[in-house]
Amino acid sequence: TSSAPVKTAEQVTVEAIFNAIDPKHNGVISRRKFLRSVQLNTKVQNLLNSNDKLKHLTHSKEIMAKFKEMDETYICDADR
Repeated sequence: TSSAPVKTAEQVTVEAIFNAIDPKHNGVISRRKFLRSVQLNTKVQNLLNSNDKLKHLTHSKEIMAKFKEMDETYICDADR
């Protein structure tokens, strides 16, 4: 029998955040909706603050830097 992989605390928190932002479970959230949720949704803020590795994302500059990093990684990977 195969068991499900063990999720890290960060994975569990990210899933909870995603579900809070995407309650209809469409599977996609926009950058704008994510940023708005971080700024205005108390549940999302509390979830981020509950994890030492994620709490820095409660700051807009940190979030924008991560989005830029992801964009650059995606563009670089797409060029390969």
